[in-house]
Amino acid sequence: MRRLLYLFAGCAAFWLLTALPARWLGGGDAAVACAGSAMLLCLVPAALTLAWASWALKQDGQQQLLVVVGGAGVRMFFALTAGLVLTQVVPFFQEQAVPFLLWLGAAYLFTLALEVGLILSGRPAPSGAQSK
Repeated sequence: MRRLLYLFAGCAAFWLLTALPARWLGGGDAAVACAGSAMLLCLVPAALTLAWASWALKQDGQQQLLVVVGGAGVRMFFALTAGLVLTQVVPFFQEQAVPFLLWLGAAYLFTLALEVGLILSGRPAPSGAQSK
């Protein structure tokens, strides 16, 4: 549960630290809306795969491998599909397609890095590890 809170807090901080300066530098409210939408599209599958990974760390190695491969597929499929649907259906995102897709790429990479860091920090120590 703590790692999910770190994920939400990290994504909120990334959004604030990137969207607000982009707004002030001429992006306007569209930059804030695109950045927020992109972050939410990436946060949902990241939270799901983080919860799945937390469960899988207590399972056998085969389940952990499934999370690595399946989690990447879930994240990528959800974010790209939702981004494509938004740019094809919603008029605001049709007008802002290029900036939105750039925000989506940045948000995807950030959530991926944060999620991997949180998964690796939460894994148990190897049973045969010796401390120095």
